[in-house]
Amino acid sequence: MGKVPIAYIEIGVFAHATEDEEKVLEAARALIPKEHLENVTFKKRRLKGDYGNPITFFKTKIRDIQVIEGIVENLSLNLSQDDKERVLREFDLRLDRGSLYIRLDKQSALKKNLRLCRSDPLHIKIRFKEDLEAVRRLIKESAKLGYRLVGVTLPKDVKPEEVESLKDYCKSEGVVRRRFEIVAVECNTKDVARQAAKDRRVDLLSFTSPEPGGRFFDAAEAELVSGALSALEVDMAPLLVLSGASRVRLLSSLRREVFIAEKFGVPIVLSSGASERLLLRKPREYMALAGLFDMNLEAARLALSETPLSIVKRNRRKLGPSYVAPGVYVVRRGGDCPDT
Repeated sequence: MGKVPIAYIEIGVFAHATEDEEKVLEAARALIPKEHLENVTFKKRRLKGDYGNPITFFKTKIRDIQVIEGIVENLSLNLSQDDKERVLREFDLRLDRGSLYIRLDKQSALKKNLRLCRSDPLHIKIRFKEDLEAVRRLIKESAKLGYRLVGVTLPKDVKPEEVESLKDYCKSEGVVRRRFEIVAVECNTKDVARQAAKDRRVDLLSFTSPEPGGRFFDAAEAELVSGALSALEVDMAPLLVLSGASRVRLLSSLRREVFIAEKFGVPIVLSSGASERLLLRKPREYMALAGLFDMNLEAARLALSETPLSIVKRNRRKLGPSYVAPGVYVVRRGGDCPDT
């Protein structure tokens, strides 16, 4: 098998109170080659459902290339031809921020028979390695749609010359960016969310899970954020990709989160979340889409334009030569102080 351009694969699954946790784990492990099972550990987290019912969430992140290749081969061999064709047809819709999302039926996985489903599935996230050429295409498309400011996510180990190349490309496309200075934290656990909310270096709090049990922006989180400088990021891409009950649950979560953010005065930033140009929309289209989770047009306009711009301006000032400490700037430079 050739080298797979995948950074990691995440497997997650919810076990409800009426389900046998071991059976649920067995379904998740069905994706992993037997020879690698002992090297893969699932983390366990206790959650509560909408009505207080106990839910257990199991999750693992796999970076070992041999295990990744085994999982990809397993999917290739055991998904039906119809399901594989469906994934290909929906590829652009399933791709979000460089990750491919696939949902598999738990009961079928127990029988070693993999098939796609939407209701209460095994969640598979395949994270591809960064493709800077794809980033350039997104920048170009964003400029065509009228955006003058673009934020892109890059890996921590990105080479400085690649960053400079993208900065030059932004300038050539008329997208104004001097540096990549936004700090966003993907809050996949409550502990991460709470810590990020207290950290004044964090600009955006991002809650990417489409399921209510994986989102942690509540009143306690908002109260912490209100004392810092962070904003709540709302990723719009899943609203274009999800359908049925999953989309309904996400909209319900977003309505609650937007209500809490507005109550505590937490700024909101609307983000395209696009990893492909087909997921990009014009600003006014995003404003209209925000109405689905009860944001009025003016609030959506602020979240799409003025709020992110104010964050960028604030950070650019911090990165400037006159910045000393929070609230302290060099106003004028002169020579040495005279002797007294």
